Amino acid sequence: MDDPRLTPARPDLAAKYLEGKVKAARFVEGEEFEIADGLAPLREGPSSDALLVSQALKGERVTVYDRNSEGFAWGQLNSDGYVGWLPDRALAKPVAAPTHKVTALRTFAFPGPSIKLPPVETLSMGAMLTVLREDGAFAVTR
Repeated sequence: MDDPRLTPARPDLAAKYLEGKVKAARFVEGEEFEIADGLAPLREGPSSDALLVSQALKGERVTVYDRNSEGFAWGQLNSDGYVGWLPDRALAKPVAAPTHKVTALRTFAFPGPSIKLPPVETLSMGAMLTVLREDGAFAVTR
């Protein structure tokens, strides 16, 4: 329980499930969010130039334990357990469970059913999406 990359615990705050296992000033339950951006950096500290610990893909779930006034949230990725700071703007409240997973190395998301439109997002392999319906050869997401 002492690897800071995998243990959501700091001297001032820790995950509630770690109470009695680690020392912290207070323990919190955390709140579930999903990654809304195509790719979000998970950093060691609450700064855009802090060491990159991992990256989170669109649709991944994360348990957030703390947020600061500089636009960062501290939490743990549910998929691989990595702990770190994410940009707050990359998070959204989960609406529906993902229905599809990107299996190509990279793909684009378009604002409508045409590949001639400029892409609004690049998605990497492993990104998870909620498909609402199909429009010809295109999948419509929220």
